[in-house]
Amino acid sequence: MAKGGRWYLVADELGEPRLLNLRRIDRWEPLDTPRRLRAGARLADVAAALTSGWESAGGLEIRLLVQAHQVERAERMLGNRLSLGARDEHGRTSAVLRCRELEDVRQLLAFADSVTVLDPPEARARLKELASQILRHYG
Repeated sequence: MAKGGRWYLVADELGEPRLLNLRRIDRWEPLDTPRRLRAGARLADVAAALTSGWESAGGLEIRLLVQAHQVERAERMLGNRLSLGARDEHGRTSAVLRCRELEDVRQLLAFADSVTVLDPPEARARLKELASQILRHYG
């Protein structure tokens, strides 16, 4: 199945359905046994159940300001997890990014100083840690 421009294999692993990114499969071997399908399960239904959480936004809300020249890009990259608010007197747009976990703030690094995280404090702290790691790596 294809989702978001990537191809996935729908398979069972230890009796549980899984999606496996085809780009991450580096070796495989064919089995001599015929395939076994779950009784009453359709591929489309299993795939839909496995991907249903991909569209949900998550419970962590990160408040931010986005500079005007990056608003369109932010909408494109962050999709329906980003809710835009009003533009302030400095041309920055307030926004809320819904995430599943704190580590999702990594995606904001792509915006450099064009996005400012206002809240929660732990999101600001994590971005600061990540930026420090980048500086040490390239500095």
